[in-house]
Amino acid sequence: KLQEEGLPCSREELELVFDGLDAAGTGRLGTEEFTAGLRQFLSSQKAAREHRRRKTASRRVRLVLPAPAGGDSEERRHFAAFMEQLGTANLSEEQEIWQLWVKLRQDEPQLLDNLEEFLAKMRHRIQEARSEKEALEVTLNKRVAEHDKDVQQLCEVLERQIQQEQLRLQQQSMARSHQQGEELQRVLDASEREVQRLVTAQMEV
Repeated sequence: KLQEEGLPCSREELELVFDGLDAAGTGRLGTEEFTAGLRQFLSSQKAAREHRRRKTASRRVRLVLPAPAGGDSEERRHFAAFMEQLGTANLSEEQEIWQLWVKLRQDEPQLLDNLEEFLAKMRHRIQEARSEKEALEVTLNKRVAEHDKDVQQLCEVLERQIQQEQLRLQQQSMARSHQQGEELQRVLDASEREVQRLVTAQMEV
């Protein structure tokens, strides 16, 4: 009856589903239980068919696409001129773009202009990003140089201040030593005069 309703399953597949669900081996299943199991089986079968279809399509595309060195000479010249404008130097990237180019030319030629426009825009954005990066590096290097210069000048100022402070302290020390020496000399002179006075007084007595 299920086959009569157009289900994409053979009798053998239905029996396999039934046997897989009849774990107890009773030979009987409820309608809901069998329907749920059948739905799961059909879903897995659909996924497997889709996977096989994609693999086949992918293999067919690889067989159809020419090698990057092949193709129409005029088409290759146009592509080479376009890639030269883009400035692409990566061989693997160029081969990938060439395969996409040929694929679009064969299947969707109206989209080829969109590909050229997209690649040109991306190249322009990459160039802008590089220019901004270079400008940023120049600015950063300039700021680093200015910072180093400021630090050097600050170190020189601090070094001069330290030297001046050391000189001031030396001068103060010398001045104090000179003053102390003069005071000591005055004390010695006074002591000498006092001794002389006492000697004179003693002699008079």
